[in-house]
Amino acid sequence: MISNKQLNKCFTAVLFDLDGTLIDSEPLQFKANRILFKQYGKHYSRKEQAEFLGVRTADELRLLKQRWRLKVNLKKLITQRKKIILGLLGTDLKLMPGVVKTLKNLQAAKYLLGLGTSGEVWYVKRVLQQFKLKKYFQAVVTGNDVTKSKPDPETYLQLSSRLKTAPQKCLVVEDAPAGIAAAKAADMSYWVVRNKRINAEFYLDNGKKILDFSSQTLNLSLGHSHPELISAAKKQLGLF
Repeated sequence: MISNKQLNKCFTAVLFDLDGTLIDSEPLQFKANRILFKQYGKHYSRKEQAEFLGVRTADELRLLKQRWRLKVNLKKLITQRKKIILGLLGTDLKLMPGVVKTLKNLQAAKYLLGLGTSGEVWYVKRVLQQFKLKKYFQAVVTGNDVTKSKPDPETYLQLSSRLKTAPQKCLVVEDAPAGIAAAKAADMSYWVVRNKRINAEFYLDNGKKILDFSSQTLNLSLGHSHPELISAAKKQLGLF
């Protein structure tokens, strides 16, 4: 077990995104949006999916409603989408490999853990319950808790405040450009979880901070295809 002195070298808290980082929910989200907008004669494509990764659902629906000039109430769109999501949750949602091991090891190492997501509170509660993840987090901030969603830093600044930890002592783990922008704006360090749906240029810009979750690695379970990055992450977190 590492010492508190080691832990305090860099960070005292690790803040996680949810969708695309801890759970493989993007196929579900994509399927739900396609079903929803098909009802209104619109084709929701991979282009829209990539554009709105990490963005609050209400903001995405509002912007697409305006773009496609849909004559439907935003509240109705949100309600319809929720009904579709609920019907898909049992079969189309998966936990990312290595996530539970990662959370257990960080918890054992006495890190404060926070969850910062643009997801709606009902959805976040359901996911945490389904995968038994709630016990790992000392604080959770959802899309319902903020005035401005990612890429605004409010989500992560709220988390650091609830955890009583300075932003500079927080490490953010994210997969989407909006989330990384939020971490940067909050003056927090960050690591990127690779997402095959993100433009490759994004990874070129963040090449030294890429992680891949994997159930096959030791300690943090932070990926097996980038051993030098795993080593750097462990060292940065004080896990030697």
